Amino acid sequence: MEFFVMALALSEAEGVATIHEPPENLPFKSFRFHKWKPLKQLVKEPLKFHFSEDHPRGEKLVDLQHNIRGLFIVSEKLAGILDGHANIGFIPAEIFDHAGELASDTHCIANFLDVCDYVGHEKSEYVTDSFDEDGFFSTNKLVFDDARIDPAIEVFRLKQSPRTVVLSGALVQKIEHTDVQGPLLVPIESFDNTCYLGC
Repeated sequence: MEFFVMALALSEAEGVATIHEPPENLPFKSFRFHKWKPLKQLVKEPLKFHFSEDHPRGEKLVDLQHNIRGLFIVSEKLAGILDGHANIGFIPAEIFDHAGELASDTHCIANFLDVCDYVGHEKSEYVTDSFDEDGFFSTNKLVFDDARIDPAIEVFRLKQSPRTVVLSGALVQKIEHTDVQGPLLVPIESFDNTCYLGC
């Protein structure tokens, strides 16, 4: 099976809005978005994001919105593609533009809840996290062990690096056929997490 990492570019594309700050009404610490735990029940109202003032020319909304927090802020279109193919909690969000006006109330945060340990350690290239001997500090190449793969799981977080979200090749084809903008879909064999945001 083919697999791809869904990633964000280090810098936003020209004209695309970027988000620097966590939601102003976040009821928990933002690191919890990367712990594959259900969070939707903790959120009582849409989470409020604002375009970054450091990028005044960035005004465009896309299907995976650029942000430095490594969050998966997805459009209704991308959420619709992912829904049904993964165990995901969709958390409502509102995005406000530079003038403080509502730019979108249809984006949401995709909280991926499946986590898998498919890494073939002998062929993968990575640096172990000094604070977690089972975790990765960085990766230069990922190779999965075919014997561990569950073909029924099409989207999952990597156990050794929960910020890294992996998609099946079949699902990537569906995304590419719908003109989705924003996500970078990187083959795992060439994935170097230092080249992307939040992975």
